[in-house]
Amino acid sequence: MNDKKIILSLDRIMINQKEILIEKLNNIFSEAKYFYGSEKLKKDISFYEKILKELNRKKYLKKYMEPLLEKQNLKYYSEILKNFLEIDYVLMIGGIYYSEEFIKLVKEKNSKIRFILFLWDKFSSEKIKELKNSYDYIYTFEKTDAVENSIKWRPSFYIEKEENIQKDIDVYFLGENRDKERYQYICELYEFCKKNNLKENIRLFSKKRMKVANSKILTYERVPYAENIRNIKKARVTFEKNIKNQNGLSLRSLECLGYRTKLITTNKDIKNYDFYIPENIWIVDKIDDIKKIPIEFFKSEYKEIDNKILEKYSFEGFINEIFCGIEKETNYELSSKLKE
Repeated sequence: MNDKKIILSLDRIMINQKEILIEKLNNIFSEAKYFYGSEKLKKDISFYEKILKELNRKKYLKKYMEPLLEKQNLKYYSEILKNFLEIDYVLMIGGIYYSEEFIKLVKEKNSKIRFILFLWDKFSSEKIKELKNSYDYIYTFEKTDAVENSIKWRPSFYIEKEENIQKDIDVYFLGENRDKERYQYICELYEFCKKNNLKENIRLFSKKRMKVANSKILTYERVPYAENIRNIKKARVTFEKNIKNQNGLSLRSLECLGYRTKLITTNKDIKNYDFYIPENIWIVDKIDDIKKIPIEFFKSEYKEIDNKILEKYSFEGFINEIFCGIEKETNYELSSKLKE
């Protein structure tokens, strides 16, 4: 890939990791740069556009507002288009910040460019079908989504691997208060830690104030991603409560892999991965299972994983698998055309 140029776009949660990812990509591609996407950041939206959007949202003079908004979008697309004219690949990881209109506009000016999307959230089949009309390649972290929608599957990745980290937190958790069940899990985990004299750092973020709740675990302030990463590094054990019906590997589980941190998870499918070792990963199926976790799991040493397996789940391994597959597919298509 050393003769190809790439643009990387990232989900907002990973924005502060863009420098290190671009550095890694520059070791693989001839040129790598970061670009947010085709959609404007809030700070770049003019007062005029905000008014148009609000009137359109309220369906006030909608038939007039939509053309005016489209005109504003086209004007912005024309301004940023120059960044994509010499590019071979655009890789969007996580969020979806490229519109169908912009992708079409770019391809009219640069026919060689390919847009690649990696999804690390679950999406409806309708949404994935819509995305397939725009993106050249779509990958998902979720096996069932891949099968049901005929798209490619690939687990996510960890960014860095670190050893000899001072582990001074016994149990760590950071997550959003999405539902009652997650709250109950975290309360149970907190009580388990206190009962067993485990040093914990457990924070459940809530957007709304809760009148009846455990104030010792709740926080109403967002924790920066960089701080979250530091705590995972320092933790002996990290807990994750997966979203209902999600079986794909979370970022959290792979961060633990890179930082030699044990994991307690509700994701039963993790047993089917080659890095799964019961000494490092404990699966809980219901809230009461937390009480049954042996204290030895928190005290025993982390069992080392084979380097070949670790490399596979690294960012470099992620890039290698995706682009080797794309190159093979491209070469196959070219040879097929030549035979015709």
